[in-house]
Amino acid sequence: MNPSKEVVRLLKAANGDLGDWHANPLMIKLHSREPTEKLEKYVAGTPGFIAVRLQVESFLTWNFAAYEISGLQSKRDHLSLALAGKYAAWRALMEEPPARAGRAGALLKDVAAFYLALQIICGWKNRALAVGDAFVEGLDTKLLDLRINDRHDAGSLYPHFWFLIQLFRAGKGESFIDMTPYSHPENMAPYDQVLADWKSTDLVKVKQWVEDMAEHHLRATDDSDQDAVNEFDDPRFKLFPYEILAFLRIREWAGLKNPTSFDHPLMNQPLAYLPPLADIPLPDPETPLLDRVLVRYKKDWPDLRIPDGL
Repeated sequence: MNPSKEVVRLLKAANGDLGDWHANPLMIKLHSREPTEKLEKYVAGTPGFIAVRLQVESFLTWNFAAYEISGLQSKRDHLSLALAGKYAAWRALMEEPPARAGRAGALLKDVAAFYLALQIICGWKNRALAVGDAFVEGLDTKLLDLRINDRHDAGSLYPHFWFLIQLFRAGKGESFIDMTPYSHPENMAPYDQVLADWKSTDLVKVKQWVEDMAEHHLRATDDSDQDAVNEFDDPRFKLFPYEILAFLRIREWAGLKNPTSFDHPLMNQPLAYLPPLADIPLPDPETPLLDRVLVRYKKDWPDLRIPDGL
């Protein structure tokens, strides 16, 4: 695979597909109008099946698509990114109480990694702590359901999920999780070398790690085999190297310098964008409907985890 040609191909596909998707009347209905109507009914206490968490996820999907569309036009749409990040945080945290009670299914591991990474990229330490802690605890509940079992081996499919979980722990000053009791990849490359020395001040080494992770990310975007699972074959993730951006942000939080440029084509396209420290944390966007939903949800699930300061 020629990385430059592959990135150009992905950019061309995304420029057409994303715009068409966001302008499609059916998508507007499914991810904007209907979720608003259903959540208003939920707040009002209207009887009926509303699937409140999925409606919040629809708002996440809608706003992240808007962010990617703007990004592909080289616009820095921090508001759409922040909205996507906020909905991602609450989508994850709202899933935790029913999962703890055995009444919800497991989050997909790449999606969980994406939710956590968005908090870190937006520079929201408290939300990152809440989501990350929920995921660590969720390894043993139905939230992530990664205890070794005879039903699935889902934890082996997404090395970058474990990379972000371990990096989150290290960034808190805590020890790495012993993955032995959990479904996990036998081979953690290229992330193993990064985790082993993630606080390195050798910027040549850090730059090479990013090059290696970018190459891994790009190779894992292939969705040509419908029966195969690749780490980053979700269309949202192909050009958005969230695991790399989160790594760079966690280094910044630790007071470490990062390289100012990278050579890999994936890191030289508009969606490989990390909001600068001067803009971090991103302002918390106003979400009046979500705020009312959370008040009602807290009554339904009193053990809903609320990030410190919110």
